[in-house]
Amino acid sequence: MNQADPSDQSPGRVSILGCGWLGLPLGRRLVESGFLVKGSTTDPGKLPLLDAAGIEPFLLLLDPEIQGDLPSKFFQTDILLINIPPGRGREDVEAYHPGQIRALIPAIIETRIPFVIYVSSTSVYPNVGGIVREEDAGSPPTASGRALLEAESLLQSHAEFATTVVRFGGLIGGDRHPARFLAGKSNVADADAPVNLIHQEDCLRILTRLIEGGPRRDVFNACADAHPTRRDFYTHEARKFQLPVPLFSNARTSPSKIVNSEKLKRTLNYQFVYPDPSDAFPAG
Repeated sequence: MNQADPSDQSPGRVSILGCGWLGLPLGRRLVESGFLVKGSTTDPGKLPLLDAAGIEPFLLLLDPEIQGDLPSKFFQTDILLINIPPGRGREDVEAYHPGQIRALIPAIIETRIPFVIYVSSTSVYPNVGGIVREEDAGSPPTASGRALLEAESLLQSHAEFATTVVRFGGLIGGDRHPARFLAGKSNVADADAPVNLIHQEDCLRILTRLIEGGPRRDVFNACADAHPTRRDFYTHEARKFQLPVPLFSNARTSPSKIVNSEKLKRTLNYQFVYPDPSDAFPAG
């Protein structure tokens, strides 16, 4: 008697490239929902952690400077979620991160993955005053932002698979507690600039909804609805947790922007769990 293929009883297969702060809890959640999940890490010490979460672990160092074979089994999947940082500390980030994506694309095409989700950032937007929407990306002021925007374009240019890009704002939640970000610092610039933040729980729910929805070609901003000023938000968080309040200067380094996420909310019928980042960390 032939045993049933486990994939026939699963809602699908997902491979998560980058099982860190966001990828690992996403993998756990998908496993709990019945998905067959594969996950990669660059740290051999984390392989048992993935395995314990029910995620099939892979050690995968995606270095465009090292021409090595990628594990074909990792790419035998219905959805590839790319969640690797661009490498802000690297002087060659503008070449390095797009190089990582170029190294991935042949494996995506060869294994006929139908759907790729790319985790990007709102750093792809220029420092212009006012509201920015998905179509406003261009001329990023940082090297990592330029690297992300080129990586987006590389994936979107291929007709062999559908790519959805999710541009997350500043990530908070879990061990990323905003009360500690600026506590006790002085001469902090851009006091009146609005914050563009998103909680980890909202990130997980948005990515899960995209995975469950199936292949689509699209781009979404993902930031909480409320955008308090840096002065108001970080002072409020520091006082809430009895930490030294940051001291802001009158210096302004660049025009401020508000990232608009209405397209995400409308298209995916999504309401944020934490629409105001000031409510994301209740005291006590």
